[in-house]
Amino acid sequence: QDEPQRMWKPILANEPDLWLWLGDNIYGDTDDMQAMKVMYAEQKANPGYEDFFQKVPVIGTWDDHDYGINDGGKGFSAKAESRDLMLDFLDVPAEREIRRREGAYDTYTIGPQGQQVKIMLLDTRYFRDDLQESVTEGVRYQPNPEGDILGEAQWNWLEEELLNSEAQVNIIASSIQVIPEQHGYEKWANFPNSRERLLQLVADSGADGVVFLSGDRHMGEISRLNIAGVPYPVYDI
Repeated sequence: QDEPQRMWKPILANEPDLWLWLGDNIYGDTDDMQAMKVMYAEQKANPGYEDFFQKVPVIGTWDDHDYGINDGGKGFSAKAESRDLMLDFLDVPAEREIRRREGAYDTYTIGPQGQQVKIMLLDTRYFRDDLQESVTEGVRYQPNPEGDILGEAQWNWLEEELLNSEAQVNIIASSIQVIPEQHGYEKWANFPNSRERLLQLVADSGADGVVFLSGDRHMGEISRLNIAGVPYPVYDI
C-alpha cells in the first residue's frame, strides 16, 4: 500500500470484466485494527487504484498479511474486526449474507446465461488449524495430518455452491496453492485431509470447468492435476 503501483493503468487498458483480490491486498501484520484501517485507507486512496475501483467491479478474499498475522490461522485474536475492515475496503454491501456470518468466504456469478463464471472465494485463515513446523532444513512446515483449513460451515457452503452451480466455469479462489506439494511453505498439502476432501468434492460435485486461482507466493506458476472422477485436467493458476 505504500509502494508505487504502476500496474493499474495497463490492467485497465485491457478492459477487465472483474478484478479479484487473492489476499495480501495490503501488508498489515498487526492486531491494532486502527492501524489496519489506516493501511486499507492508504491503499484505497492510491490514485491509480481509486480510478480503477470506480471503473471495474472488485471482489476478493484475504491471506495472512491482511488477515493480520504472518501464516496465521484461527487463533488470531482480532480476526472478526479484521474481517469487517476487509469487507469495508471491498465495499461489500451491508445486506450481503457474508456480513451476517463468521469468516470471509463468499460467491459471485458473472456473465450471461450459457456463458457464466462462478467464483467461490475461500477463507483459508479464519477457521484454519495450526501449522506444524518442520524439522527438515529448508522446509518451513510439515503436514498436519489431523488439521483442517475451512471449518465445517465453510465446507458445507462450498459443497452446496458446487453441487448447485449451473456455470460453465467454476473458479475456486484460494489464498494459498491447492495443487503444488513440492515447496515447504504454506499450501493445502500441509493439511492433507483437507486437500483430499477438496479434490474429492470437486469430483463428487460434477461441476463443469473447475479451476483453482491461488495467491500467496511472489511468483507465477501453473500446475495441473488429473483427479479421479473429473473428466478434464484441473489447473491451479
